[in-house]
Amino acid sequence: MEDYRMGTKVLFYGGIILVGFVLGYFLTVTMIVIITIIAAVITIIMRPKREQEIGAIYGILVWIVLGLGTTVMWTTYLYTTGVDLGIPDISQYIFR
Repeated sequence: MEDYRMGTKVLFYGGIILVGFVLGYFLTVTMIVIITIIAAVITIIMRPKREQEIGAIYGILVWIVLGLGTTVMWTTYLYTTGVDLGIPDISQYIFR
């Protein structure tokens, strides 16, 4: 039973990361901003409330999923467009 749950988690979070990579690579900055605003509105609506125990669990899960997807999307977009954030490339740490 535990193996099934672990596989589902890997598939679920891996799917979120994959969608973030694809959206960050192919969309323009306007569309990414619109998706980020929609994700922020959904997270505000799904925020955990005291009187809803199971709803609070779903709200936290939504926060994790949308936060992870949005972060991957923005990171991919900024990396592929060559925006200089002052952070050195990871290859500089590996190949010193």
